[in-house]
Amino acid sequence: MLGSAGKPVYEPWIETAVRDCPKGVVHFVNAPTGQGVIKISGTLQVALQGSGTYGYQGTVPSGYRAYINVAGPSNSVSADTYTSPSICSLTRTRAMTFANNAGTTISWDTEISDVHGMHTSGASTVTAPVTGMYRINASYQISATSDANGVIITAMYLLKNGAAVKASPISRNSGPNSSAYACGGQFNGTIELTAGDTVEMQGYYGGASATASLDNSFTFTCFDVELVTAY
Repeated sequence: MLGSAGKPVYEPWIETAVRDCPKGVVHFVNAPTGQGVIKISGTLQVALQGSGTYGYQGTVPSGYRAYINVAGPSNSVSADTYTSPSICSLTRTRAMTFANNAGTTISWDTEISDVHGMHTSGASTVTAPVTGMYRINASYQISATSDANGVIITAMYLLKNGAAVKASPISRNSGPNSSAYACGGQFNGTIELTAGDTVEMQGYYGGASATASLDNSFTFTCFDVELVTAY
């Protein structure tokens, strides 16, 4: 926020942006009558009627901006806000298999955190609530049989609206020849999403056995989607 209680701000126009703010109370001192507004994502919520305390009580969709505009040569502004970040954190605990020499889409059965309803339980997709830049972290671990040289190939693909757009580096895991062992992959990156876009992850497996099995002995398989900044 710009300004603080009792501290004048010498600007003819003050505009501040509050992101991820479920509720807030804004205090105005010496605000000219009718020359201030509180807007939530461009929609007028409160028209100021002079000095005093004004507040907007309600839900601001995650990532949207609450604009506080005050006109006048000298105004003091402060605000009490409560943050609620957009983050969806998922894991997979149930058994599943991965086809050989292919990417397999992972669906997620456990929600660790999903404050803004970005994920439907059991689905593979996470939906962006607002337009912005998102950080993606994902991992998976499998058990499979290696080839004659002890190699199992793993990688992860990031899908946007059903199409692969990014991938992790390919891992050439080494273990006992023609034997089963556990290995996996990890993806870290960012992606620009428009509100309503979906993201999901695929795990790639290449080895001797026809399929690989998810290692669900621990929470190795995770998917985190976090809003970095809204536009």
